[in-house]
Amino acid sequence: MKAKSRHGADEDPEFQIAPIIDVLLVLLTFFMAITSASVLRLDRSIALPIAENSQKKENARLEAVINIQWDIDSRRERIVLEEKEYPDSQALTLVLAPRAGQNAEYRAVIRASRETPNRVVQRVMNACSQAGIVNISFAALNR
Repeated sequence: MKAKSRHGADEDPEFQIAPIIDVLLVLLTFFMAITSASVLRLDRSIALPIAENSQKKENARLEAVINIQWDIDSRRERIVLEEKEYPDSQALTLVLAPRAGQNAEYRAVIRASRETPNRVVQRVMNACSQAGIVNISFAALNR
């Protein structure tokens, strides 16, 4: 005796879309969670300098992204690390030192606008070196 199928010979099998939507929503949530942390560390209002031979970094896990905003009117800088502003380079050193001590590969990326004076960037570099960070790079645009 022949077993009867649920579908007739002329009918296409049913396609369930609900499980596919569930999987896509989980993937979307996953990718939003892993990318939002790195996007929040960058301050898009900083106008980076242009470097012809700049290269994209390979790894962003073990790094401190330090944003230096320069206010031309007040002639003062704002040093921001992970959405927290630091009043001076000494306070920045105190935060970076434990991180650098935990991992020898920890590095700093300095993002400063074109208008930022060299002395301000030099103070941030000194803070990084006093914290034990030997790998310091600068963010720039390649145009």
